[in-house]
Amino acid sequence: MLSQKIEDSLSVSQLKNYADEVKKFVIRIEKLNLSYSYLPDKEIDGIPIQWFKASEYILKMHEGILNKNTVKALASDAFIQNILDNNK
Repeated sequence: MLSQKIEDSLSVSQLKNYADEVKKFVIRIEKLNLSYSYLPDKEIDGIPIQWFKASEYILKMHEGILNKNTVKALASDAFIQNILDNNK
């Protein structure tokens, strides 16, 4: 099916892996003394700033596309997945 092909695609799989890493890393991010370049000035859509920090860090680690939009998108995806995981 088409939906299976989409789910199996590399970019979707990679995004899910990045989001999973962000969910695991967000708890520890404040303990690291890192500098960030792509954080919003404040929370966006109720997403705490540490989710953006963790997203930027994960994207840097994997040498992914890094800008305010990709950090925001990954933070949002990981945050929503985390909410859904906790409501199962």
